[in-house]
Amino acid sequence: MDRKDVLTTFEAAAVCHVSYNTIKNWIKRGLLSAYRTAGGHLRIRADDLASFSSQFGIPIYEDQKPHQRKVMIVGADADFKSNFDTAFTQYSEYLELKDPKNAFEAGLMINSYKPDVMIIDAEQLDLSDQRACQMIREYSNSNHSQIVILNSNDDVAANETFADATVSYTNEPNTIFDKISKNVLPKHSMPMKRRLS
Repeated sequence: MDRKDVLTTFEAAAVCHVSYNTIKNWIKRGLLSAYRTAGGHLRIRADDLASFSSQFGIPIYEDQKPHQRKVMIVGADADFKSNFDTAFTQYSEYLELKDPKNAFEAGLMINSYKPDVMIIDAEQLDLSDQRACQMIREYSNSNHSQIVILNSNDDVAANETFADATVSYTNEPNTIFDKISKNVLPKHSMPMKRRLS
């Protein structure tokens, strides 16, 4: 078999067609052998996964790649984009990121790209949070998109009636990324543990 010798838990989940949490449960119950890296991440030897597969009749689909979430960042400043890249580097194979240069380019791109998640700094675009969400929902084919609004408002709860999540720039970067990781990462993924320095 042509495969990697060691798999991440995400890769194991993808090749077994199960969720990340299922893989973790198998490991926790002692059914599937795994070890931790120095950074605390679980790794599974391909031979151990093959043994587990034959013992429990779980098929392995080796040509499977993990589902990539399409993420579009609109209007955010360079610092936020840099911090986003740093925070989500370990998940890069699960994210396809588009960063339109301006709102016009984003408008042209949205219907063909069909992002799963849109992270929008409405203040930079000179729009209210509500108007930005309404425009996306009304004038695009991206009704399925989750919308995360970035703003400077400390009272973010009021804005979550029209956005899937609202995050204040006044929060620490780790808080921002902890909050939006559930919107950005694939559903089978773990909560983000990486911290920005």
